[in-house]
Amino acid sequence: MTVRPRSLIGAALAVFLALAGSVTTPANADPPAIGQEEKLETSPPPPPSLPNYGTTFLPDGTPVAVMVSGGSGGLLNLINLNTSTPVDEPQVLAQEGVDAQPWGFARLSDNSVLIGASSNLYHYDPSKPRNKRITVLSVVGQEGFTEELKKKLEFVWDIAVDDNDTAYISVYSKVGGSVLTYRKGTGWGTLAGGDPVAVGDNHARSIDYDDGKLYVTVSPANPRLFVFDLANPGSKEVIPLPAGVANPKEYLAFLEVQAGIAYIGHSDGKATTVLNLATGDHETWPGVTSNVIPRPGEPKKVTYWKKAQGDSARLVEYDPEARTHTDVLVDNSLLRRIAATSWVTHDLFVSTEMNGGRVSIYRVGEPKSSLLSGLVIPMRRDIGSLAVAEDGSLYGGWYMVARKLLRITPGPTAKDTSYSLLDAPLGQVEGLAIHGDHLVTGLYVGGRVGYHSLSDPANFLEKPAGIGEPQDRPYAVIHTTGDQFAVGTVPSGGHLGGALALVNAKDRAIETGPDGTPSVHPFKEIKNAQGQVVTELTQQAPISLAHRDGKLYIGTTIRGGHGVSATNPDGSLQESYIVEFDLATRTVTRIVNPFPGKGQRAVAALTWGENGMLHGATGKYVFTLDPATLTVTNSRSMETTGEMNNRTWLLHHRNELFGIFGGTLYAISADLQTITPLAPPREIKDETREVASEKLPVGSLVIGKDDHIYFARGPELYRHTYLKAKATGNPTPSPAATASPSAVATATAPVTRPTPVVAPSPRPGLPRTGLPC
Repeated sequence: MTVRPRSLIGAALAVFLALAGSVTTPANADPPAIGQEEKLETSPPPPPSLPNYGTTFLPDGTPVAVMVSGGSGGLLNLINLNTSTPVDEPQVLAQEGVDAQPWGFARLSDNSVLIGASSNLYHYDPSKPRNKRITVLSVVGQEGFTEELKKKLEFVWDIAVDDNDTAYISVYSKVGGSVLTYRKGTGWGTLAGGDPVAVGDNHARSIDYDDGKLYVTVSPANPRLFVFDLANPGSKEVIPLPAGVANPKEYLAFLEVQAGIAYIGHSDGKATTVLNLATGDHETWPGVTSNVIPRPGEPKKVTYWKKAQGDSARLVEYDPEARTHTDVLVDNSLLRRIAATSWVTHDLFVSTEMNGGRVSIYRVGEPKSSLLSGLVIPMRRDIGSLAVAEDGSLYGGWYMVARKLLRITPGPTAKDTSYSLLDAPLGQVEGLAIHGDHLVTGLYVGGRVGYHSLSDPANFLEKPAGIGEPQDRPYAVIHTTGDQFAVGTVPSGGHLGGALALVNAKDRAIETGPDGTPSVHPFKEIKNAQGQVVTELTQQAPISLAHRDGKLYIGTTIRGGHGVSATNPDGSLQESYIVEFDLATRTVTRIVNPFPGKGQRAVAALTWGENGMLHGATGKYVFTLDPATLTVTNSRSMETTGEMNNRTWLLHHRNELFGIFGGTLYAISADLQTITPLAPPREIKDETREVASEKLPVGSLVIGKDDHIYFARGPELYRHTYLKAKATGNPTPSPAATASPSAVATATAPVTRPTPVVAPSPRPGLPRTGLPC
């Protein structure tokens, strides 16, 4: 075990405490609600998340690594690679509350570094005084950066720099993956022909510059490689790729172009293809799944990392002229995550792991690399999901993958809250549920299901299996009966059609169905009792679940992976459904659209009331449904949110509902007549815009065994005393109420009758099976 220096622990604690803010009451707040909001003690972060990193030099020539721990604000760590020590205390990259996931890095000719993190571009100059090292470049109104460009800069994937220090930033955007440009003194722009790069592909995923040309991959609808001749603005060509390199609905994440040869990581992540751009000659390297990178002083040779099963990790140099592969280092201490500037010099190499924070440093001539822990300070991350155990403890996970779970032990006061981090399989916890001693988690990436014993935290499944491709994000996890849990998943990037799986927490495996096959039910082929595919569901996915009397009630979403949505034959967006699924026969028995014609794209939450009625939430409505008739009997429009909300929370407790709409927590009477705002989003001034502000929404809602309502805003945890104050008849003014009653309007519930799933007619343009053409 590596002991982190006390000074680093102090630095990290200082950063965490500095970021712990309070909620400010707006001047025009509504009348006080019952109870009050209380901020809990700051929770510990999981180990660092390092999607990417950079290297450069200090003015005295000292080689350094620039490593940003992804999270709320991001934390920039500067590491001296000669001494393997921090240069100084870490710095917050972005402003508080702004998510910063650092995927794009590029070194400029003056040894300053560009950092693309989530929806912003930053400039880092280690030669300047500490308080002037970080500059936000994506500020509306500065250097030609406009609101229009801000909308395109939804997420930075990669950065390339040409010989003149012009940066080309490949981005994700709902309106199409584009390449933005930035150069000091010239300012912002877009690449001619690259805005978007390809209509229909929202991700300009990877980018590189070589000899006057820019190379860009797009994904996921039609993954391709484009080349732009920068000497001929607007010229754009598609480079044909060999078979097997780019599969539809997948991503081309790795690209290196060196001396006229392209090194392209396969979209399935299983190999790399080497393509001579002049001749079209190519070869494939099976098992090479890392980035391929240049090496200073080697105009043609490249380097990659490889580890075959049962073999040692290898750093390999490839000579394209001789077509030879030469081991530079064979060493299992060598970490696999390599960056474009991992070779800091010809003889100094650094690599990391994406999750965990370890760093390996190799100096040519030494027998092995140095494997170091504790150099990279982690940053707090947004808390994504919570669940309550019988003993009153809360368990949760974070945005972005980690090898930990957070356990929260409530205390008599908010300040008495304590925390611990539990070992867990690698993953991003999308959903979780607890029953008895079982904690079941839905893990991204790969649609995996994790299993933990609450009485023995060290007893968990280290390598959980996935539900099956292309399933990716298990948002919905609930307990049914006994050791059985139900899991609903959304597919991976570019795919439509989720799946329902039934798992046994005691066996830690997917159940076997009545027909002897695994109980996984892809919506592309989910059937009714007559054995017919339910065509309404083939492109949709389960996003919420409820169970009673041997039936599952499933709320669907039209969301697919990474921004694709289910559409009708005429191209219009579909609407969501509530589905009744019989656990004994494993078939769909009834299905209903709760709000036909209202444009509701997801039934994002379901919960049972004390009177046997099922309550639910869409993007716009809170509603009540009679399970006997599968009819909506009451609904109310929540004007603070929209139709496309895919994730929300709704709980029932003591004849009241507690739900999140538009980022605000409300108490709602079971008859939907009274709505009381309890906790609003936290507003944060967006420093990159002239007027707009960021809103940190309420999320991760649970009701504790102590009758406190627990929730999160980003990385911060809170509890509300509404239930306790109401029970004692001792109301306390709440500082958190900001939503106006006028913002919540009533709506007459449309009377909608269920459609018995007997013999669904195929929609025009679809085959009888309901599978997409």
